[in-house]
Amino acid sequence: GTTGGTSGGTTGGTTGGTTGGTTGGDDYPKTGATSNKINDVAYNLVWFSPDGKGGEKQMSLKDFYKKKKLIWLIISTYDCPACQQEEQQIGEINLPEYYNNGFQTIHIINGLLSGPQPSQEPAKIVSHINEETSKYGTNVSMKNIVYGYLKDQSIFYKFIKQGYPLNVMIDGNTMKIQKIWKDGIQMVLKRWLDY
Repeated sequence: GTTGGTSGGTTGGTTGGTTGGTTGGDDYPKTGATSNKINDVAYNLVWFSPDGKGGEKQMSLKDFYKKKKLIWLIISTYDCPACQQEEQQIGEINLPEYYNNGFQTIHIINGLLSGPQPSQEPAKIVSHINEETSKYGTNVSMKNIVYGYLKDQSIFYKFIKQGYPLNVMIDGNTMKIQKIWKDGIQMVLKRWLDY
């Protein structure tokens, strides 16, 4: 609820589950009934990211509120063909100059198309990050992408009921959704660029 930031020990304001998303927690904009339309405030999605020491750390959209201008939230699976096609372009699109000017890519991998597999994490996502880094090198664009996985699906379902990859552009100052789409980024860029 609204007191997540002052209690809860190590979990702080991102207390997971449904309470973090309903009001957004301390200092997070109030959300409505949905998080899947333009101008909806994005629910405070909670995920877990590798901590670089063999463990994991809890993160949420609230961590980027008013710290980034534009957030590209991607939710995909390891085995989704459209997700794999999109992944080839994430490093190319996440340019260092964008990151330095307030752009943040958050890539949540939600198991397989057949369902989430949190019991295989964070080892599986670390392996995936290593594979992606070996493909694209250790350039700044890849290092600045935040990878994670979900343990709780309830907030995810506020964004979408089905279909991967899910792409959401969020205004970091208001947390309002600017664009939401289910196609790969190529299709969206083609539509934006009218070809």
